Amino acid sequence: MPSEYFLQEDARQSMVAVFNWTEETHSHTLELKSLGLPQGHPYEAHDALNPHKPVPIEGGSLVVGSQPPHSVRLVKIVDTSVPASSVTLDVPKAAQTGEAVNFRAMPAAEGGPALSYHWDFGDGTTANGPEVAHAYTRAAVFNAKLTVEGVDGIPAEKSFMVAVEGALKTVFHLPENRRYVEPGGN
Repeated sequence: MPSEYFLQEDARQSMVAVFNWTEETHSHTLELKSLGLPQGHPYEAHDALNPHKPVPIEGGSLVVGSQPPHSVRLVKIVDTSVPASSVTLDVPKAAQTGEAVNFRAMPAAEGGPALSYHWDFGDGTTANGPEVAHAYTRAAVFNAKLTVEGVDGIPAEKSFMVAVEGALKTVFHLPENRRYVEPGGN
């Protein structure tokens, strides 16, 4: 006797496990509405253990297809009308050279949950986490971006620019018993 177990991970992604406990091969077709998924939304389905193998959705039904005896098929269903991991940014538009500025990402209500945050500051340096600090070492306009990965493995990117002004102040630290003499000085 076949049985199905459904898990809705978030508004974007769900999983369904289809078991065939019988001694015979069975074909399975599951209505999306019977799983509690909103009707009329665009969906994609893939074999969770083979992500490059799509599972067809025809006429509002998931076509799991032929399944051998004593087997399980795990299918990932993605509602593509819900954005992948989405965040709102709190980032500076301008900064002074050498001063640490804060970058912050907050999960947006409409997207899937975020699992990782990767910041690229546009100056060759990167950092990870939802809240980070960074100091630019030269003046320029930097094209920065944040890449967020969610449970569905689809990265979402947000780009922004930071205008950095000023020059780094050079500080000399001389060893003890040494003094710096200005050229032309005593």
